[in-house]
Amino acid sequence: LKGTAGSPKPSGTLELDKGEFVFSGRVFKLTRGSLTFSAEHTVIPLIDISGTTEQQGITIIAGLEGPLNQPQLTFQSIPPLPLSSIIAHLLFGQDV
Repeated sequence: LKGTAGSPKPSGTLELDKGEFVFSGRVFKLTRGSLTFSAEHTVIPLIDISGTTEQQGITIIAGLEGPLNQPQLTFQSIPPLPLSSIIAHLLFGQDV
């Protein structure tokens, strides 16, 4: 941490060791995670987190990436499914 109290300039990366996240009653095991501070650009860190959960033989992968004040949430699945099907599995435990 550099700079002053009024103008901090953090730099470096915090890495995920292990963890879980609960979304809509589903437990996601976190598989990747980091929070990166770049003092040269802005004090808003970049987030990069990914987690997986299993629902009826389907692996759902959720990702959160980008600046902490505007991250992008993405969903993928194995086998590949449309986003509407993935969300239905998360919310209702079955396809629409």
